[in-house]
Amino acid sequence: WATCGDGITWRNVEACDDGNVVTETCEYGERICEVCNARCDLIQGVTSYCGDGNLDADNGEQCDDGNDGNGDGCDASCGQERFDINGNAAAFRNQRTAARATDEYRFTLNGPMTVTIRTDAPNNCAGNDTYIILWRIEPDGPPHTAIEANDDIEAGNLCAGIIRDLPAGTYTAMVRSTVKNAPVWPALGDYDFFFDAQAPVCGDGKIFD
Repeated sequence: WATCGDGITWRNVEACDDGNVVTETCEYGERICEVCNARCDLIQGVTSYCGDGNLDADNGEQCDDGNDGNGDGCDASCGQERFDINGNAAAFRNQRTAARATDEYRFTLNGPMTVTIRTDAPNNCAGNDTYIILWRIEPDGPPHTAIEANDDIEAGNLCAGIIRDLPAGTYTAMVRSTVKNAPVWPALGDYDFFFDAQAPVCGDGKIFD
């Protein structure tokens, strides 16, 4: 006798039989698909994909704002783009960006500080080349002021880093991938971002205004 779930599709009795009586969902990323339900009927499956407006943390989404664009806080691969740094030290691990996207790390200094920002990834970021641009956020709004940029910390190290004495103000460090001679910067895989701010100390050899 025809039995739903036996793995045999019985003609004129079942539309499908995938060997179980479970109604599966679509594979992550599919926007439409058919699945075999618990009664061995073909139905439209439940979907989950970046841009559907539903956060799917089990499939690596950090955010989902209902679109697949960049520059709005949630990039085209559903990775968060904007991060606020509170305090004088912070570490953000396993970060990533979509193609053409940047991650933005914003911080405010209440007085003069020596700021260190850098990225890190296995093998000195080989295959995951990072680029940092440090901007001052002007109180009256854009255009903001570019202060410094860095591609490689040193020869053979493709991670990026900046050490800078900065006056009080609000700043943002923007991180993206970089590939020489590429028309657009590609997606950036897992990387870590580190921030440290140190107040001036008498005897450190620096004169702050």
